[in-house]
Amino acid sequence: MSSEIERIYQQLKKTSAPPIEEKKLAGVSTDRLQESIFVSPAMKKAFDGLDQETKDRLKWYGESYYSRVIDEISSKKVENASCEIAMTLKSGLSVKDLNDDERFLLRTSYGKNWPAQFGRYSETEDDPPTEQPSQ
Repeated sequence: MSSEIERIYQQLKKTSAPPIEEKKLAGVSTDRLQESIFVSPAMKKAFDGLDQETKDRLKWYGESYYSRVIDEISSKKVENASCEIAMTLKSGLSVKDLNDDERFLLRTSYGKNWPAQFGRYSETEDDPPTEQPSQ
């Protein structure tokens, strides 16, 4: 058994990859159709056999479904981020420590009156200004 393994090893050891020539490599395009990665030849053949109206309907459905999924995913990220920022405000973070993007997220998720929802005076001040006693 070990002699058989040795023989196979020696055969494989002799095998090598062809040398890479930079000139040939520079002329090769790396563009690849997306469908070549995800669509099997049988599916492509079945799709090609459909009438144009059905192809157009499926294409429209795919595009509209994809955009809804992307929109839903991005809105979840905004909701999650705004919830995290809200949690830090509830834990005592000052609104002065928020950057413009974080304020924008809170305004988008909670409305223009978001500071009041977290017990803050404004988007940039935690407490109302105090009047200085006149002398």
